[in-house]
This record gives sequence, C-alpha cells and structure tokens, in this order.
Amino acid sequence: MLIIFILFTVITFYLTTRITNPLYRLINIVERISKGSYDTEIKIESNDEVGILADKFKVMQDNIKENLDTIKNLELYRRDFFNNVTHELKTPLTGIKLYSELLEQNYNDTDLVITAADRIKNESNRLYSLVENLLEVSKGKLSESQEDLNEINIKPIAETIVADMRLIASAKNIKIVYDISDIHVRAYTNHIVQLLINIIDNSIKYSLHESNVYLSIFEKDSLCNINIKNSKTNNNVSTSSGNGIGLFIVDSIVAKLNGNLIINNTLNTFEVNIKIPCL
Repeated sequence: MLIIFILFTVITFYLTTRITNPLYRLINIVERISKGSYDTEIKIESNDEVGILADKFKVMQDNIKENLDTIKNLELYRRDFFNNVTHELKTPLTGIKLYSELLEQNYNDTDLVITAADRIKNESNRLYSLVENLLEVSKGKLSESQEDLNEINIKPIAETIVADMRLIASAKNIKIVYDISDIHVRAYTNHIVQLLINIIDNSIKYSLHESNVYLSIFEKDSLCNINIKNSKTNNNVSTSSGNGIGLFIVDSIVAKLNGNLIINNTLNTFEVNIKIPCL
C-alpha cells in the first residue's frame, strides 16, 4: 500500500507539473505582452489543450504586432501628409500675398498691375487645384493621375519661379543669381514647380541677410543638373530630413523622377545638387 501510495503521489506530481508549468509560463508571457512587450517569444511545446492555447495566443500576438505596425505607419503618413499639405498651401498663398502688397503700393504702375494680376490668377488656380486634389485624396483617389506625364522645358518654369521668389528674397536683401539652360525632362509640371519652389524657398529662408543665392540648371551626361547654393545663417541644418519639410518634398519628387539628391553642408555654405534624367 505504501509503495502504491508513493507511486501514485509521484505520478500525480509529474502529471500536475507537466500541465501547470507550461500554464504558468504562458501566464507570465501573457502578462509581459499585456504590458507592451509584444516581441516576447511564446515557445511552449505541448500537444494538449495548453499547447493549443499557446498557439492561439501566438496568433493573437502576431495580429497585435501587425496592427501596431499599421498604426505606426498610418501615423507617420498622416504627419508627413499634413506637413506636405500645409507647406504646399503656403506657397501659393505667399505669392498671392506678395503680389497683393505690390498692387497696393504700386497701383499706378500699369505693367506691374498686369503682371501682378496674372500671377495672382495663376497662384489662385494652383491653390484651387491643390484643394481639389486634397478632396480627391480624402476620397481615396489618386490626384496625380489627373495630370499627364509629358515633356517639359524647365527654363521658362524656373525663370517664372525665380521672378516670384525675388519678391521674397528682397525682404532680406538677398539677390538670386541664376543661369538656366533649355533642358527638357519627362515629368509632371506640378512636380517641377514644387521642386524648384522648395529648394529656392529653403535657400532664401536659411541665407544670410544681404547675401546671394546661386541657382544653376544645366545638362551634363544626359542628366539635368539643378544646383543651388547659399551662405547659411547657422549650422543647424545638416541633412535632408533636418532641413524642414521643403527638402523632404524635394527628396520625394526626385525619387519619383528616378533622380539623385546630394546635400553638401559646410561651415558657411549650404548646397543642394539634384540630378534627374533629361530628354
């Protein structure tokens, strides 16, 4: 009887331990997961109900991790999209504001009135187009498909943008010195406009007062080279991600055009070099 009792006790202890130990381990793992440690490995080898439960928890853990990654990506997209939108809306509004002020101060200058009215009209149309695109995006549609990818001559676009940006630069007594060649690329017109506005605006923003911003656009090795350089106000901006939303947009556009963006940041100067395929 004593031997039977001892055997029964040993067998019972073994069976209980075999069941409870994996269960306790699973409880500890679930507690760690509930506190945010979603990378905790669930490794319980058992063919009984505890093993099945562990497998179900592992599936649940994978689903939670996947949903968290989706939420993080959506949050990054939301923040980048908001920054892009606010910057893009600001650009035409700045042009409208500047030309409105010029009209108010020089309303007797017929040529200026005609030019300013034309630029205000164009910037208003661009602003309207941006708002329409935002509405399309909010509906889950791709706004970019509304414009055809075609052959574009960069020179007239760049010269118009330089003329507009000179108004912004004049407030800081900054002069834009430029040399622009006739170069044709295949792109969306709005992309080229955004790219040029952002690099020039960024250079003016971080330039020293009463200094020069140098812009050159030329062809070399079947590539359209866009180079802009300025004497900067500080050494705080060192990479494209740290240069504000302007260069973030530029980097995105250059990538879409299968181009290359290089930033050279020295103690006193800041230079952006862009290379995109040309026709």
